[in-house]
Amino acid sequence: MQTDMHHSLVYFLARAIGFYPWAARLIAHSSQNVDFVECNDLVPAGRFLVNMIGTSHKPLDLKILKTQKRPRPWAEFHFLPNGKDSGDPYERMRCQKDGVLIPLLLDNVLLYKSEPFFLHLAGIALHALCDSYSHWDFIGLSHESNKIRNNSLKIEGLSNSVNEQIRNSLKSFWEKIQGSIAQTIPVGHCALGTLADVPHLRLEYETEDGRTVVRDNIEDFIAAALKVYEFLIRVSEASAAYEDPASKCQSWEDLAPTIGELISKEGSLNERVKNWRQAIRSGEYFPVTSEDKRIWYTPETWGLNQLVARLKKGEDPNYCNPLLFNRAAHIQERFILQEMRNRGLILG
Repeated sequence: MQTDMHHSLVYFLARAIGFYPWAARLIAHSSQNVDFVECNDLVPAGRFLVNMIGTSHKPLDLKILKTQKRPRPWAEFHFLPNGKDSGDPYERMRCQKDGVLIPLLLDNVLLYKSEPFFLHLAGIALHALCDSYSHWDFIGLSHESNKIRNNSLKIEGLSNSVNEQIRNSLKSFWEKIQGSIAQTIPVGHCALGTLADVPHLRLEYETEDGRTVVRDNIEDFIAAALKVYEFLIRVSEASAAYEDPASKCQSWEDLAPTIGELISKEGSLNERVKNWRQAIRSGEYFPVTSEDKRIWYTPETWGLNQLVARLKKGEDPNYCNPLLFNRAAHIQERFILQEMRNRGLILG
């Protein structure tokens, strides 16, 4: 998924449930930030060395994408394995909607409710939850079954002009990096470009190993939004410190029409984010504050330069959001890798 879901939807739901704006912002920013942290080094910052963990990497890093056989970072943050019993280890690594590791991951988050990075960890887990509804059937490793057959892709539910724009955009994306569409980099949903992450699309295609896949993103994304709502309710119940007394918890039934409308509405990413911002500012589901009016995501806010600068100035590590995000990411990585070991998905 993209910023409209990972950030805007998550913020909207957190506020509609009754979180303070600052708490909703921490969760939503953490959810989106997963897509932008690429550093995997020990970084000097004042009197500290920060053990950075990359939760993503550049989408056009061909050296990584074409050879990636290790799960990091895709399996832990973007393509959680289904973990089902199978003789084929790669089939066990295939992502599944709300797969078996997701409930375990969400339960694990709640164990850290007293930690300063609790909301950051909740946001990171929500990223994995949401991605399971857009990345299902793909494997977060370089594998041939991620390829789709040329010219098999059908896009439904769009105006002809937008459909053609998307096809041209996808074709241009692949021609920029190397050769024919969808066949050069078999990691995750690279074969579809960003189409798997666009909420209002319906897709059908054939994989290179002969499967016909039909994706109804509208249906899947609404289902994901419900799961986000349910988990945020659990997070709010974990501590009264996050509850805004000026707001009241809205029911899913009251929120569902607006969520369905916004997910179904055709538009570019910027247009979709704008639509969510309008819903946040509408005042229909919660009192609008100045922070609600300013809500926006930029990677630089918690970027590496900010982290280093803040620690050099002597900021308390327990209140430094980029560092708290990093700590939470380490926890999720360790948890998922351990669950994969427990289930015999990986050894070592």
